[in-house]
Amino acid sequence: MNTELHPFIITIMATHFVALLSPGPDFALVVRTGIKNHFYHSIFLSLGISFANLVIITTCIFGLSQTIKDSVLLMTIIKTFGVAFLSFISVKLCLKKRNDYKDIDFKGEQEKSTYKNSFFLGFLSGITNPKNLLFYMGLFAFIFQKSISTKPIVFMGLWMSFLVFFWNCLISMIFKIKCINNSSKKLLFHIDKLVGIFLGFLSINLILTF
Repeated sequence: MNTELHPFIITIMATHFVALLSPGPDFALVVRTGIKNHFYHSIFLSLGISFANLVIITTCIFGLSQTIKDSVLLMTIIKTFGVAFLSFISVKLCLKKRNDYKDIDFKGEQEKSTYKNSFFLGFLSGITNPKNLLFYMGLFAFIFQKSISTKPIVFMGLWMSFLVFFWNCLISMIFKIKCINNSSKKLLFHIDKLVGIFLGFLSINLILTF
């Protein structure tokens, strides 16, 4: 790889990492899964989110993202699914009653949730968030301004996808630390309410973009 590209690639990676620090629906779901379920569920949730990002990155690399953005119908469909997904999770969490958490069996909760469901939940969270598409479009538009070969572009795309996976797993690991996890479980009712309100806010914010 051309060493002259190293500063440019580092700049792109740093921009992407800073964007990861901004909380979104993915972050909220990762935190909640990290508290309630086995770490393997968090891994599959993170894999789903990462795969969704990889799909979006691939569309950007092959120029399909601009077609999607220019299509009012496709953008409306993506936003509609995004609103429906966020609203469903938000309402489900907000309607939970305190009695639902009385003597909660976390092992039983884990058995009800499969790794496949965790992956699918993560994928839906990532793929239905139009902000992901718009962010990567802007980032790759900047990348394509520089005349570089396909190899570094593919490398950056794969690295971004891996970083999303690694970052979400790291967040989940933090909430698996015994003292943090035990405290979080005691506050799970309030955490679910906060997550529900946060996702509801994101849903309303998305509706305003129609």
